[in-house]
Amino acid sequence: MSLTPPHKSQQGLPSSSMCIALVSSDRVTQTLAARMIEQLAYSAPEVYSHLETMLTSLVQADVILLDAADAVTDWETNIVRHCGRAQVIILGELASVSNYPCLSKPLQKEALAAALLDRELKAEIAGVDPTAVEELLQLFGAAGLGEMIDALGADLPQQNVRFNHALASGDYAGLKHVAHALHGVALQFGVNDFAILCSDIEQHCAEQDGGIFTDSKPHEMMTCYAELISQLTENHYVD
Repeated sequence: MSLTPPHKSQQGLPSSSMCIALVSSDRVTQTLAARMIEQLAYSAPEVYSHLETMLTSLVQADVILLDAADAVTDWETNIVRHCGRAQVIILGELASVSNYPCLSKPLQKEALAAALLDRELKAEIAGVDPTAVEELLQLFGAAGLGEMIDALGADLPQQNVRFNHALASGDYAGLKHVAHALHGVALQFGVNDFAILCSDIEQHCAEQDGGIFTDSKPHEMMTCYAELISQLTENHYVD
């Protein structure tokens, strides 16, 4: 689950199969944004004049460029329900939004390029299964899911303390306990690579393989956990 930038085109620009949905009722914004996206070597975006149309189209968007003027009531909840892990970028200024990246108008190609690359990299980190998120939403609702992710954020410092103590003292049981807890989180959100990593560490601890304390895997596990929490929060599964 390492951070790896997308492939580059011959012009040095990102070349990606990332699916981008553009939602704007303004024809000028539609035209300019779509042209910039193609100039940046991304595939042409799916363009929608209204958010409701995009949500009912069943498009599997990786990134949603949402015009601030078209951010209708409950837009965050609806995007989570219909688009799962899609990354959102706001075009223009939107009140009461602090976590989403907002690109001021008139739109600048350099700012759009940076935002798209950042969204693409962050999407690669977490690998959250949108089906798992939908199931959690159905079970707990948006508020309940937000509380769950808040709890994970609060848990991270405590898990770091337990992890560091176990690693420093060669405590197999302590490290296995941390790996087991994080394994459960990974499975809950459908992050398969992270779950496999945690399971592997659990196995090494069960076999009392001393090499696990000098291996890079335990540190990678904690990095993945922090990145997952950051991604879930930034994706606005929490307010």
